[in-house]
Amino acid sequence: MNILTITLIGTLVCAFGTTFGAFLIVILKKTNNILMSSIIGIAAGLMLSVVTFDLIPESIETGGLLLAVVGTIIGISFAIILDYFCLT
Repeated sequence: MNILTITLIGTLVCAFGTTFGAFLIVILKKTNNILMSSIIGIAAGLMLSVVTFDLIPESIETGGLLLAVVGTIIGISFAIILDYFCLT
């Protein structure tokens, strides 16, 4: 496959996912905390798997182990700082 085909497929999948999510919100106008917690947990798990199995190995190949570890620590620190200032 060429890059244009891959880009178009990725765009269509993202558009479908966003439309499906918006459709669920319209249908389920009143949601409970269990449903929202489940949806957020699934999204967090997907993002964690992308980072673990795709981004970190790529960063190790590109910049080396030390740079990947330093970048990960900086990213985690930044997320903790944002979490602290945004929730207090």
